Amino acid sequence: MAKKSKPTTNTEEQAQDQPIVEAEAPALAPEDLVSKVSINKYDPFQLKSSIDDEICHLLESEKGFKEDNRYTDLKILVAFIACVLGAVSHFYPIPFPQNKYLLMACVAGYAICASLYYLIERNLEGDHFYISSSHTIPSLKDFPRISLSSELDTSSKPGEASYTLCLSGQSSKQATRGFKVEKKVAVTEFVDGKGYVHRYRVREYFEECVKQVINQSK
Repeated sequence: MAKKSKPTTNTEEQAQDQPIVEAEAPALAPEDLVSKVSINKYDPFQLKSSIDDEICHLLESEKGFKEDNRYTDLKILVAFIACVLGAVSHFYPIPFPQNKYLLMACVAGYAICASLYYLIERNLEGDHFYISSSHTIPSLKDFPRISLSSELDTSSKPGEASYTLCLSGQSSKQATRGFKVEKKVAVTEFVDGKGYVHRYRVREYFEECVKQVINQSK
């Protein structure tokens, strides 16, 4: 005996008639498009730091980067020792001039600490605003330590300032293998006339830099 077919409803018939449409990629959230707070577009330091901060956010939130804080920790240690020497020189319970040798030692120690701090900041850190200790980019697994520095050129005509990002690294397995990529772009590509940073443009710019790094490191 033949089975009776189940009658279809109007809703099912409409669903069958509609074409199958592929799911679209999720749109970016509003906070990922433009920054919530505007900056002073006439302040070069604020312009540079806002773009640098956005790149740091991309590194850690999307690329799995972890920052190498060894130089920061070393500077904190040196500054702490300098503070201790300053406190000892002022509050050690020996009256002057009996404590003159102690004062001389504290002044000499403070000068050494100040010199070490300067050397760390100038020679080791340099102009880098981010130094990684590891990341999750498979194509750059031999380059866990990647340094990023930037420069804002305001010497051109007003309104034509440019931002240059530099990425450099050296292979942990082969000392002679390394890379250095620089990419220059107008600041107006990132910041609009009202001082808001277009975060999606910074993301596109950084992705282009990463592609160049991967190609050069092969």
